[in-house]
Amino acid sequence: MKESIRFLNDLGEITDAVADLLTTSPNFNVISAIGSQGAGKSTILSMLAGNNSRQMYREYVFRPVSREANEQSRHQTIQIDIYIVNHTIFLDCQPMHSFSIMEGLPKLRGGRMDDVTAHSDTLRLTAFLLYICHTVLVVSETHFDKRVIDTIRTAEQIRPFLSQFKPKISIERKTNLIFIKTKCGSIDLAPTVIREREQLLRLVFRDSKWLKLSDDPFKVLVILEEIRVRREHLYEENDDSMIKEDLILNEFDEQIANLRVELQKNRQNFTVENGAMDEKKW
Repeated sequence: MKESIRFLNDLGEITDAVADLLTTSPNFNVISAIGSQGAGKSTILSMLAGNNSRQMYREYVFRPVSREANEQSRHQTIQIDIYIVNHTIFLDCQPMHSFSIMEGLPKLRGGRMDDVTAHSDTLRLTAFLLYICHTVLVVSETHFDKRVIDTIRTAEQIRPFLSQFKPKISIERKTNLIFIKTKCGSIDLAPTVIREREQLLRLVFRDSKWLKLSDDPFKVLVILEEIRVRREHLYEENDDSMIKEDLILNEFDEQIANLRVELQKNRQNFTVENGAMDEKKW
């Protein structure tokens, strides 16, 4: 694949093109990203799928929102987009609690602008991803977005269960949650601060039946600095600004590489029989 395609259409149905992308391999991994508008979901997934911080936006497999659209508070992703590489399935979800989405609902549904309908769509998509993914990345500009977390906890309660599905679905399977804070400040990088915030997140989900947060330090909350697309510089090669930018980008790419490795772990089987589920059955 050169770039992502629509996974769900405007009516919430899986598009016909998706079936042609899936194989019969049982060794697959499903990763999605959810969060508020402009948090960086598409960028993070693009990096995990193979892009790097030095590429232009137009080269990303999940196209981020343009500068013009961002200034007008418009969103980029509609419903869910999909990109598959090396048997890893990446799913990029439309933003949560987005006024831009709510504003567009009358055009899609033929109804009136309704916050309740928009919230219902958010819950439906979140519950769907919690059910079909091995790991869900919660991307936010803050370490604790209460509205997003409340939505996740509510969506968890309406997670579907297909009792008649063959092979038999494992009812004990838990979806792994990893929180990613983007556009961090210097205080966010302090190890003690990260540990405290991770502990807070564990407390919030301590009674969760279907969601799992790692007990290991620095595995629940990932802190990333904001990256900006590199443009033609007027600096000299030894310019301090360019050297500093290179250091930031190198560190960012290293964190993404570490996260990519971590995402290959803790993949609980969808079924009670090992290897019974492949990409097409998924």
